[in-house]
Amino acid sequence: MVYKLFTRFVQFLLGLALVLACSALSVSFGNNVSASMTAPDELTAEGFTQFNQGNTTAALKLWRAASDSYRQTKNQEGVIGSAINQSLALRSLGQYPQACQVLAQEALQLPSANTLCSKQLRSTEVSSLDLSRIRPNSTQQLAVQHLGIALQLIGDLSNAKLALQSIEKTAAPQRRGEIQLALGNVERAIYSQLRDRVSRSSDSETLGTSTIELKSQAETVLTHYEQAAAIDSSKLKAQINQFSFLADLSQWITTQQEQNNQLPEIVALDQAVRDRIIKLSPIVVQTNFAAFSPIDQVYARLNVVNSLIEQTQVGQSINPAATQLATEALSTAKTLSNPRAISYSLGTLGRLAHQRKDLKTAQSQLSEALSMAESAQASDAAYQWEQELAKIAKQQGNAALALRYYQSAIENLDRVRGNLLPISSDVQLSFREQVEPIYREYMDLLVEQSQSNLSPIIETYNRLRIAEVENFLQCGRLALVPLSQQPQSPDETIFYILNLNRSIGVIVQSALGTQRFYRADADAVQNALNGVTFNLQNVVQNDRVVLPDETILKEYGQTLYDQIIAPAERAGFLAKKGRIAFVLDNTLQGMPVGLLYDGKTYLSQRYPLRLSIGSEIAQDQRSRGRNTLIAALSESSPSLRDRRINQILPPLTNVESEVQAIRSAFPGSEILNQEFTLERLEDKIQQGNYDIIHIATHGQFSSVPDETFVVAWNRLITAPQLSVLLKSRTSAEIDLLVLSACQTAKGDVRSTLGLAGIAAQSGARSTVASLWLVDDAATALLVQNFYRNLAAGQSKAIALQQAQISLQNSPYSNPYFWSAFVLVGAA
Repeated sequence: MVYKLFTRFVQFLLGLALVLACSALSVSFGNNVSASMTAPDELTAEGFTQFNQGNTTAALKLWRAASDSYRQTKNQEGVIGSAINQSLALRSLGQYPQACQVLAQEALQLPSANTLCSKQLRSTEVSSLDLSRIRPNSTQQLAVQHLGIALQLIGDLSNAKLALQSIEKTAAPQRRGEIQLALGNVERAIYSQLRDRVSRSSDSETLGTSTIELKSQAETVLTHYEQAAAIDSSKLKAQINQFSFLADLSQWITTQQEQNNQLPEIVALDQAVRDRIIKLSPIVVQTNFAAFSPIDQVYARLNVVNSLIEQTQVGQSINPAATQLATEALSTAKTLSNPRAISYSLGTLGRLAHQRKDLKTAQSQLSEALSMAESAQASDAAYQWEQELAKIAKQQGNAALALRYYQSAIENLDRVRGNLLPISSDVQLSFREQVEPIYREYMDLLVEQSQSNLSPIIETYNRLRIAEVENFLQCGRLALVPLSQQPQSPDETIFYILNLNRSIGVIVQSALGTQRFYRADADAVQNALNGVTFNLQNVVQNDRVVLPDETILKEYGQTLYDQIIAPAERAGFLAKKGRIAFVLDNTLQGMPVGLLYDGKTYLSQRYPLRLSIGSEIAQDQRSRGRNTLIAALSESSPSLRDRRINQILPPLTNVESEVQAIRSAFPGSEILNQEFTLERLEDKIQQGNYDIIHIATHGQFSSVPDETFVVAWNRLITAPQLSVLLKSRTSAEIDLLVLSACQTAKGDVRSTLGLAGIAAQSGARSTVASLWLVDDAATALLVQNFYRNLAAGQSKAIALQQAQISLQNSPYSNPYFWSAFVLVGAA
């Protein structure tokens, strides 16, 4: 699909060619198609000339000037047309919120224009009401259509659908196909979210349910595309988009089959997709591309080429039409003198040559494509060609050149991500498909070449972890400092645990800065971790608590210890006294590190432990107060009926004891039960100067931001909302955030990404949270001991360690009760 390969040229995939195809209409807004063009009409026409040549910024300036001229003459249709054109330019530049804003404010004058395109706490509800009241005239309908597209690009899929559906039935017949196409693209973004959920599923029940939903969603996408293809005005674009989606779907099905996912839904979907591809392939390859504008001809052809590449199985030859289409795209791009389009065309030809194993031609074309991308400052293209050139250099045995290409690719990728981070959208870079592989390929090659200098590997690993969290939060750059750039505690050992190619790499760094690399058995580690997770997440069975067998947990814990800790201990990296910090890779983040077992004692009994994402808030040596805000629920609340809660959650009746224990240790205030609402919490945080925020309520950590939440009385507060709320403080950052009754989402292998995201974005120096739902009486006792230890002057890591040891010497000695709690961030 085109947004896999051409991140910032998604206009064709999203139906944005509409404005180009209607450029005459846009020009005519100024004078009702009179023979003589007015000054703003000429500005509009020149804007399209510049846009086709790849001069998007110049086009944007011209269209803004045209808008000013139309406004001066009180020509409202001209203002609306100019706003639509500006949104096209802004989307091409990757400035999706601004594209949304210009449509909502200038074209449609929506009352919620200032919140619709932002991430303010309660903007979604207000904006939905606004959109439901739109009654656009024929000109504004086009603006609503593009607003729907812009809302999809910023990830507001529900409002995107609402906007498009508001004009679906009243639009002119020739425009209905474009609306079906846009709705298909919104449904495709929803499909991508479901597909990601399937890839994260760690148990058969979750996998089966998610796969059934995915099959249904794929059929919804295809239905919209087929309806669009039945209308002449949108037929060609719809067929190309449908072909693109089928190719993507085919590739995903192949991956599932390779992973032994033979569910009936997968088998049925596979046959249906094959039949559709066979029918559609010759039609799409022979498309009359001349029906499109010149720039759309380029990207439409490359879209088809990318689809042909995706549906080609390993060992098969690519459809010979692919090279012809890419060559034609290059010819048109050169005619337009558009360096970005030339770069993408050459890069695509280079990839085709690479797949044919014609390394010389591939290297030449990719190098030229890279040069064109650099001249156009097109980092979004450059990183792709650098990754491809790195692979070729590696094949040729030139590791040094490959490393240089990878390093440069990561730098360019970082720039692209920076532009797209605020976008909560499937159209931004797919992290697992585009971002993560480049980091991992680079780290694999670094490990292969040298294990004597581990600093570049640690630096790359830290950047990957930050990129992953930023991608999850979609909030912009995080103001964090890598551990390697902060003074290391004189008694702390750091373990970096990496997922490498077919193995797990461990880098241990002593308090003195000495480093050592070794590999752990990936299967042994994963099997032990799966065993621990299964035993600890399935304690409640048929409404009864069945505690896990501690002997079994110790066996799993010893396997993890032997693989991860023991080699470092044998090499003398562990002091008898000290602390340990873990930087865990994505699928290992749910590891309860305190449960690692050396055959005699648990690791948490020997050392204070903490987790880190590899970067943290800069260390602050100022003394801290202990003013505490407590938000808690001890009663069943209306919000527990939310559809995102897929299990019965009991009232936390012991929360009041928890609150009393905290209040006896530190001063502050609390909001309990009915008072604990989003609005009240927001007011408290903005008005108070709290050092500690303790949230005692049910919650869930997930790898999906909107499925990571804490339960307030009247609603669920999602990770993005909680992050905005906590960052709204005008005072110094929070010293400690405690989430004492949360759990990781069952069946989500990357669910602890939600915990890492909240910890990173909250602005808190440290976060204490539970990885699974623990008996609330045991939690109250642990919390009581934790705060008592803090009040006695102990560090957070030691206070938590001692609180856990206290539970081990109580009726709650089973690891289920105490090993759930982890400290993330500063010790």
